[in-house]
Amino acid sequence: MDTTESKRQKFARIFPARVQKIRDQLRILGNCSSKSNYEWDQTKVETFFALILKEIVTLAKSFGVPVTAQVSSKDIELY
Repeated sequence: MDTTESKRQKFARIFPARVQKIRDQLRILGNCSSKSNYEWDQTKVETFFALILKEIVTLAKSFGVPVTAQVSSKDIELY
């Protein structure tokens, strides 16, 4: 069996399911935006989004995908 194809098949099986899991979790996180149920500190929310976006930018970079992100017009900086 071709090792490269085996790795490609494994990726094709695992990657979409993991992406879907992240999308589902983000939708659940979105439930916290309901002002009828929650009250939040905007600065903390922006900080948390910056953390999430930092992870996404770093992950995209590891796949060779150039991604930039901003929160409140401020670029997400990678350290």
